[in-house]
Amino acid sequence: MQKPSPKGPTIQRLQSRPLLSDLQKNLAQAESKPGNKVVVSWGDSHTGAEYTLSVEANKFGDDPEWRMHIFNEAVAKILWMYVSSDPVAVYNLVTSSLPEDERQPRKFDGSLVEGIPREQEVTSRQTRDNQPVDGFNGSGEPKETPKKAGLAGDLSLVQVTNLLPSMQMARMTGKLTFENAHCRTHVYFEDGAPVHAYSEEEEGQDALLEVLTWKEGHFKFHPKEAAPKKTVDQPLDTLMLKGVKIIDCATFLSSAGIDADSLLDKKQTSLTKEQFDEIVNSSKLDTTSLKKLYDRFNSTTTLAEAARGLGLPRSKWAGLVAQLLRLDLIKKCEPKMASSVLMPKMIDSDAIAAIANSLRNRESGMYTYEAFLYFLEQEYVRRFRTESDISVIVFEMKTIRQGSVTVREPLSMENISAACKRLDLMKRPTDLCCHYEGTDFAFLLPNTKAQGASIFAQRILDNFRKEPLETANGSELALSMGIAGMPDDFLDPPFLLAGAEAAKNESVRSNVNIVKFKDLPDMMM
Repeated sequence: MQKPSPKGPTIQRLQSRPLLSDLQKNLAQAESKPGNKVVVSWGDSHTGAEYTLSVEANKFGDDPEWRMHIFNEAVAKILWMYVSSDPVAVYNLVTSSLPEDERQPRKFDGSLVEGIPREQEVTSRQTRDNQPVDGFNGSGEPKETPKKAGLAGDLSLVQVTNLLPSMQMARMTGKLTFENAHCRTHVYFEDGAPVHAYSEEEEGQDALLEVLTWKEGHFKFHPKEAAPKKTVDQPLDTLMLKGVKIIDCATFLSSAGIDADSLLDKKQTSLTKEQFDEIVNSSKLDTTSLKKLYDRFNSTTTLAEAARGLGLPRSKWAGLVAQLLRLDLIKKCEPKMASSVLMPKMIDSDAIAAIANSLRNRESGMYTYEAFLYFLEQEYVRRFRTESDISVIVFEMKTIRQGSVTVREPLSMENISAACKRLDLMKRPTDLCCHYEGTDFAFLLPNTKAQGASIFAQRILDNFRKEPLETANGSELALSMGIAGMPDDFLDPPFLLAGAEAAKNESVRSNVNIVKFKDLPDMMM
């Protein structure tokens, strides 16, 4: 039997932004059944933007989740997400998230909706039944608090100057965290009023005033988190007025191309203190701080460095710098180009040679077996990044005396040294010729496939056949070479070496000078 498909959300089109009564009705409809979702939509007649507000009941009985989206040119962006059963708090968030001229409900023709009850322009918290929710019901007993609440959003879509008043109107308690690419600021609220704020550099109202200037970043509300201490004692309205002035100064500086990293200098270096005081006398700013900051500008110190030296947060230096700029006392300077010519670093080639020689056998001139293992490990690690090839040739160089029994004897150290010099002329600078276990030798060939290693081995064989090595006893030189590659044959050094040894042993047994591992009969691994 086919299961019925789940019911989709209930969607309703409104003339304008929703009223409190709409939110109360939507909340009741959503909470009528766990998992229910109700969506309302409306349009902005001026900008053409479309908005949606959804409420979805929690399947486990917790508070419902509200989400507000904006659609511009078919692109959707979430303005905020809020978990709460309080429609008044949601109403305030919706209102503060809209442009100023769209906060009054309108009809489809754009005209204002007449006769809106005054109580729907909410300034204090109330329940859906129009009961106060300041924490107590009418009988004086504590009212049950919501199980959880949450609020998050994007500052490029919801301005801080709109967000904070909505927190105040909803009389929310908890921690509001702001974060952008450079800083993180925490603001604690008690019953809608800010009581504590701090960032990495500031504490108190300066930290709060700084965040008012943010245009980008994210915010998230953590409900019921109590402030550890009280550092903000001014009401939010007063702080908002100060914030507006700081925003104006920051906008003025931005239009002049000045930011915290700008280099500033005095326009008149010979200006006396009396002349300076006469110019700034009409300013309502602290002339002492103004003069101290002015004195620090010297075309080599950034604005941030000068302000930091005086302990001035942005909420204070923005107005001071704007005033100095308006009075035509300072100017922006371009960074000076370096006047000296960059000289190359001297590298001690003798020190490099000394390190290399410490890894070689003093008598033969070849790298030691231990050095071979070290360089193999480095190449193995490197190939993980470059996905390059590595090949190893394990070979035997011995003299052969023919007779009733063929005798293979190791080369003298003199012969090994002569062979090493010849091999050094044939290999690439990145290849290594090394001692191996016992009397064997090995080549480490980075960025080389097994087939390329076989071609190189054939060149060595042809060279020694064309110009035989003069052995001490005049015997014939025998070369037996085994080749294995990574990743052609193996994926790790232990098997790579074992494969090359097996190929070398087959070369000795079969009297074939060059044997690749892949040409061996099937072997168990």
